[in-house]
Amino acid sequence: MVFTEEMSAEPKKTVLVVDDDPAILRFMRLSLLAHGYEALMAADGEEALAIIRARNPDIVILDILLPKKEGLSVLRELRGFSQVPVIVVSAYDALGEKALKVGANDFLQKPFAPDELLRRIGVVLNHGPQNEN
Repeated sequence: MVFTEEMSAEPKKTVLVVDDDPAILRFMRLSLLAHGYEALMAADGEEALAIIRARNPDIVILDILLPKKEGLSVLRELRGFSQVPVIVVSAYDALGEKALKVGANDFLQKPFAPDELLRRIGVVLNHGPQNEN
């Protein structure tokens, strides 16, 4: 029997990237797509929460400094209705500890190598809490 890609492939994992920098969103989208993920993008905190409620992504990459609703507020609200894994990214290392206390699964300081983020996504998705069906 010959397996086609569709027959043998697991469903794509969905990654929501939340960042107010359009260049970062474009780059991350291309990188995620190239590595077999479905990529969703949000440019502010309110948009991120709306997408999470509507699409239920497998993981969220969340910047801290965002318009409309900053990242820690998004994370606090998110934890009220979801345990979706969240990797917080920020140029400010001091915010990492706060993010982890609020409920982030991991923290990565900007700038970071795309391969490092992809590695951490894989670790969090493979070792995080299992989704209940």
